[in-house]
Amino acid sequence: MSASASATAHDLAFNECWDRLRSTPVGRLALQADRLEIFPINYVVDGGTIVFRTALGTKLSAIEQNAEVAFEADGWSSAPDEPVWSVVVHGQAHHLARYQLLETTDLPLFPWRSGAKEHFVRITPVEITGRQFVRVPPQSWPDPLVRTVHTSDD
Repeated sequence: MSASASATAHDLAFNECWDRLRSTPVGRLALQADRLEIFPINYVVDGGTIVFRTALGTKLSAIEQNAEVAFEADGWSSAPDEPVWSVVVHGQAHHLARYQLLETTDLPLFPWRSGAKEHFVRITPVEITGRQFVRVPPQSWPDPLVRTVHTSDD
């Protein structure tokens, strides 16, 4: 397979997006209240939703002001023939009420940082998209100063 063919991105099917999201425990949450913010979070997939824990602060405050969020996770391997992927979820984030916390008791969701992370947030997707491709070897990267592509045959 040529470098250009192997680097061609293709869209992931809906179920492939969820498979990728289940395969990694960390992603990025983008939200906007007074300004655009992006936070790394650890999360779990729960059915067709994404759940994470947080403390009182910027994330909860922003979600209370504007529930529309974007969430992104990606993955890659150091093996050259393994695919690189990215999944983006646009959706509504909801701070779970106390009575809804029973829904989260069996989820393997534990804080990675010290401190109280007593608040649970569920993202319900409105749209989910993903892409995947295989990385090209560094020898095929264009040289920004020369405007030619170097191949291993040079």
